[in-house]
Amino acid sequence: MPNLFLWRYRTGTRNYPGYHLSTDIEAGRHVRERLQSRLSMGMNRPIKFELTKPTAEVLSVPNNKHHKAISKGNLEITISFDSKDDSLCISETMDTIEIVISTSKANELLEGLEGLFKGENDYAMWGVDDDGVKSCIWFW
Repeated sequence: MPNLFLWRYRTGTRNYPGYHLSTDIEAGRHVRERLQSRLSMGMNRPIKFELTKPTAEVLSVPNNKHHKAISKGNLEITISFDSKDDSLCISETMDTIEIVISTSKANELLEGLEGLFKGENDYAMWGVDDDGVKSCIWFW
């Protein structure tokens, strides 16, 4: 079963604020293919993915063990083709993390996935939401 992990920490966000993404190759490729397809077709319909609850092994990589990780069951990504280049809006509903990103941030997310495939991690992509609040996604 493919594993796509996305979580945040309840507290202790000084060192690792925002959200944290990790994936196995299979899930990462699936996300990449669907993002590339939406970008090439110019579609802004949400892309939905099932999330896996982060395991102790996954959480050991950022090593923020003193803080509780919070995850949801689903991820929904929407590409906004008319947003500012640095647009990265992340919100949560009861069981879904919703990400609305500009095309440039969608491409940055694709680059982050490629980095994970190569074993590169411990870096983040930053953006701002519609209210100017900074958001980020760390790649592990």
